[in-house]
Amino acid sequence: MPTEAELTRAEGRSYESADQLLQRILQSRRAEWEAEQLAAMQAAGKAPKDDKWKSKYRESVKPDTSELPELPEGWVWSSLGAIAGVQLGKMLSPKAYEDGLLQLPYLRNENIRWGWINFDDIKKMGFKKHELERYSIELYDLIVCEGGEAGRCAVYTGVAGQFMYQKALHRVRPVGHLVIPYFIQFCIQHYVHSGTVIPKPSETTIQHLPLEKMQILPIPLPPLDEQHRIVAEVERRLSVIDELEATIATNLKRADRLRQAILKRAFEGNLVPQDPTDEPASVLLARIRAEHEQAREKPKATPQQTNAHKPSVQPKAATPVQGELALEFRE
Repeated sequence: MPTEAELTRAEGRSYESADQLLQRILQSRRAEWEAEQLAAMQAAGKAPKDDKWKSKYRESVKPDTSELPELPEGWVWSSLGAIAGVQLGKMLSPKAYEDGLLQLPYLRNENIRWGWINFDDIKKMGFKKHELERYSIELYDLIVCEGGEAGRCAVYTGVAGQFMYQKALHRVRPVGHLVIPYFIQFCIQHYVHSGTVIPKPSETTIQHLPLEKMQILPIPLPPLDEQHRIVAEVERRLSVIDELEATIATNLKRADRLRQAILKRAFEGNLVPQDPTDEPASVLLARIRAEHEQAREKPKATPQQTNAHKPSVQPKAATPVQGELALEFRE
């Protein structure tokens, strides 16, 4: 697949490089933080006197790219915390069921599968009103498992604000919708299955993706138009795999039914043409039964009769040496 830089050169048009896109994301990230801080100060009745509060802003940490591959032209490495807001959910505790709380449905680790969310078993826990915005899930939020199969993730496409989420999950919300959440999902999925950036857990340790590690997770950032093309192509190829898996499953069921039908016809005598001159099975069974009856009725031989048929054994003549030994013992 040609990169966005190659396409724009071939078409003679300009484009926004990933480096320019990243700068735009970082500006939007800071603007969102400042808006949140001002809203919090206004809610507390504290109007800022100057701009000193802006110095508390934390710049995003750049990822360590020393062992990462070289990116295509027009791409740039970024940390996940630079391009998206990453936050853990609310911890489940007995206090979550106290009176006066809003009992709301929430997603937990078991609900998040690879690329989809299972809504069959949804539980509820309590939230305070001021916690609703902090722990609610919005459209196109990427939900990532912190433990269990760490990194397992899916994009939420349901109604905004319908579900909250537990602390066992990370909510990844791209800044300004300038990064496609499915692109981040495919990156994390690649990391987990390849064991490159997110190591596979050993047999004696439990793998976790703490918030600190999620913040610095390296993400290869392409231009926005190229993100759309990559996501579309990955989804197309994955759909082909899904169709093949469905076809294989259908054929396996068909093969099992065919096997049972063959066995049924075989035991019914309908598998091969029958020879009318063949002895019927009922006659064969009757003859076998009669032979068994005759074997049981035949009298058993007595021990004397059995010995009578055995040949007599004559004692061997003693050798000279054996005779001399016998005489010595008699004396």
